[in-house]
Amino acid sequence: MNSTAVTRTHVITGSFGSGKTTAIRRLMSHKPEDELWIVILNEFTDAGLDALSVAESARGQYDVRLVAGGCLCCVGELEFANL
Repeated sequence: MNSTAVTRTHVITGSFGSGKTTAIRRLMSHKPEDELWIVILNEFTDAGLDALSVAESARGQYDVRLVAGGCLCCVGELEFANL
């Protein structure tokens, strides 16, 4: 028997102030509680305010990870190896 796991991925991009965090917060607040979502945020500040904001709006199982100060391939390789 051949089984294939499907992982849906959505990439949300845009310029500063375009509403990316607002869109992600809205999606997280309407997320089915029985689904596990992992949100990876690329944050260019050390504050992590977007990650806190997204985590506050989540329903059910979730994991919000922050890539602070750079891109996933350069900064987050070790942190995200176990996802």
